Amino acid sequence: MKSKVERPWGYYRVIHTIGKTIKVKELVIEPGKSLSKQRHFKRSEIWYVVKGRCMVNEDTLEPLSDAYHIPVETWHKAYNPFDEPCHIIEVQHGTECVEDDIESVTN
Repeated sequence: MKSKVERPWGYYRVIHTIGKTIKVKELVIEPGKSLSKQRHFKRSEIWYVVKGRCMVNEDTLEPLSDAYHIPVETWHKAYNPFDEPCHIIEVQHGTECVEDDIESVTN
């Protein structure tokens, strides 16, 4: 497992990769924080909340019961209006799973 990469919203760490086409990450969104509204052109993502809760677009994700599928080129935004950190396991799959495959906008 790689070391934490700090972000304004919390942090992530890469758990596992298979070539360039699959990547598994842990995302931790701190209370009151959010990711930017974003989309990806080379990959889809599935998010599993494993601890805490968060909102993705307008849906509340509960721990160990909800998965959220984000198809290629779909706008999405995760935010944490709750009192504890939200831990998400993110599974990326596509032609290339790289950090610069992102278009984001500020709200």
